[in-house]
Amino acid sequence: MFQFKRLARFAALLMTTSMLAATSARAAPVVWTLSSLTLDNGGVLSGSFVYDAAAGIYSNVNLSLTKDLNNSAVTFTVVDTTAYYLDNRDLTVLLPGANVNSLIGTEALYLGFDTALTDVGGIVTETHVAETDDYGAVVYACQEANCSSNGTAYSYQVPGTVSYYGVPEPASMALFGLAITGLARARRRRIG
Repeated sequence: MFQFKRLARFAALLMTTSMLAATSARAAPVVWTLSSLTLDNGGVLSGSFVYDAAAGIYSNVNLSLTKDLNNSAVTFTVVDTTAYYLDNRDLTVLLPGANVNSLIGTEALYLGFDTALTDVGGIVTETHVAETDDYGAVVYACQEANCSSNGTAYSYQVPGTVSYYGVPEPASMALFGLAITGLARARRRRIG
């Protein structure tokens, strides 16, 4: 009977360890948050989005702008999956209800990050230097059906640097906490 209990505890410990290893082997997507990016028209952009670096997918976009090209408050929620620039350093998003088959005249928001987004989290910056073509963030009206050109209606990020803060989604942290709790309970039972 004693050997069976010992074997069961060892199996539980082995399963918990393998869960921890699996969790750390594939990091969870990260929620990236932005606050107070100011555009040259006086609009302020803030909000968040999720980026899964392992899959290369953006989701749960919710970026609010206090003043768009029409002086209205808007929220960008749709990832433009047809965008020429869509990778771990670039994101183009559209307003809800955008007709992705013909984006002419549709407002779009482009974000260009200084470094690649990862599943680790941390801080990523976005810089606009007035003397270069590095625009940082820009809101524009699509001039072509695939939104590859911004035409003449646009508003750029005010020169300077803003930061995005990345925090792993809570699901992976909860799984990690559960595994640690299981290990602590197993140890307590063994002692007591």
